[in-house]
Parts: sequence; structure tokens; C-alpha cells
Amino acid sequence: MAGGLFRIFGALAGGLIIDKLGVGENYVLVASCYLAGSGALLALRVPAGARRPPEPLLGAVMSGLRYAMASSRVRSLLLLSFMNESFGFSFFTMLPVMARDVLRVGALGMAYLTAMSGVGQLAATLRIAAAGELPNKGKLVVSAALGFGVFVTLFGLSPWFFASLGLAALIGYMASTYDATMATVVQLAASDRMRGRVLGLYSFTLSLSPLGGLVTGTVATLLTTPLAIALSGAVVIAGALGLYPRLGAVSFSPYAVRAEAGPRPS
Repeated sequence: MAGGLFRIFGALAGGLIIDKLGVGENYVLVASCYLAGSGALLALRVPAGARRPPEPLLGAVMSGLRYAMASSRVRSLLLLSFMNESFGFSFFTMLPVMARDVLRVGALGMAYLTAMSGVGQLAATLRIAAAGELPNKGKLVVSAALGFGVFVTLFGLSPWFFASLGLAALIGYMASTYDATMATVVQLAASDRMRGRVLGLYSFTLSLSPLGGLVTGTVATLLTTPLAIALSGAVVIAGALGLYPRLGAVSFSPYAVRAEAGPRPS
């Protein structure tokens, strides 16, 4: 919720600074925000806890991979995350190109597009928080991924700035709904013993977004930027539709995961 709120004001402030002062001055503002955040983190005090004996890195990675491949739920969730991060979230990488070369709105227009995605992000977070416990999280995460892909495709094909503003808000809404739900179900799908390793694999899929931006940018160079974004959205749609039969009917109850993992040691 805080991220969505500050995304709105940060985008508007950044666009105004770029328009009036320049790109370099905006980077100074961004750097100062990072320094302020680092200072807040230094104030944290983590309570001491029991530590397990360290395990060799390669062995830990391989055991996590074997567990993920053996669990159809975890495997499907990681595949969905791979598709979305590699292709869907490249939308944010290509947003400046769309603003400059296709919509021709400059720095302030780019700020409005980013702010509108923040509005959608904030609205989705408030809705999820107000909804409480959801009975079918599998259906929600796949539906959000599907909607995300649809609106990314439509954004890529839109030559109208005001239509693109609305689509940016819908993209932010679906992306935030997907992110919040995925962050929940990927933990519920894993057993207590393997949850950390599954989260490590999930974090690895998140790091693929820059690589997806490289792929989409290459396609945009060979074809056009709108077509490249639309194709990226189409890949997300295909992935969500393909994984819907595996995840759409799963409730991701923590009790079911514990039952599959067997009795917990006393």
C-alpha cells in the first residue's frame, strides 16, 4: 500500500524534475531516497534466534530444485512467475519508449502513466486487504495474471494517451493483485521445511525482469515498440491460460500443505 502511494507522488515529482531541471537531478533525488531508506534499515534490531548448522550452497540449491520439480503446485507457480516476470513486467522497461516515441508526451506524460499504474496498484492493495481470507487463491492469481497480460497487450496497441492512462491503471491493478496473491500462495504451496528454498527460487524468477526487458527491446528494434509490448502480453496470456487447469481450482490452504508434508516433528 505504501509502495503504491509513493509510486504516485514519486512519479509525478520525478516527471516534473526531469521536465524542469533534467534527468541527472532526478537521479540525485532517487539516490537521496535510497540513502534515507538505508538509514531506516540501520535502525532495525533483529532479535537473536536459533541457527541451524550451515548447509553447502550447492546442496541446498539442488534440494530446493528437486522439491520444486516434484511438487506440481510449486512447479506451476514458478513457471507462471517466470512467464510474467520475463515478459509481462517488461512493460515497465518499455514505458519510457512508449511515452517518447509512440504517445509523444515527454517526461510529464511518462510521469502521468507511471502515476496511474500506482493508482491501480494502490486500489488493488486496498481491495485485497479489505477482502480478508479468500477461498480460492489459485483462481485469483491466475486470473490476475491473465488480466495483466490482456491489458499489457491493449496498452501496446493503444496510440491514444488518455486510453493509455486508463490501461496503465488497469495494468497496475492486475500486476499488484498478482504480486500480492503470488507472494502468499508460493509460501502456502511449500512445506515449512522447504519454504525458504522455494522463496529463493521465486526470488530468482523476479530477477528475470531486466532480461525480459532486453528481449522485448530487441523485438521492438526488429519490429516496432507497440508490437513488441503486445507480443509480451500475449505470452503472459498464453501462460496463464495454459496453467489455469493446474492452479485455478487450488485453494492453497496451509493445512492441506502440512498434510501433504506429513506430521511435523515434536
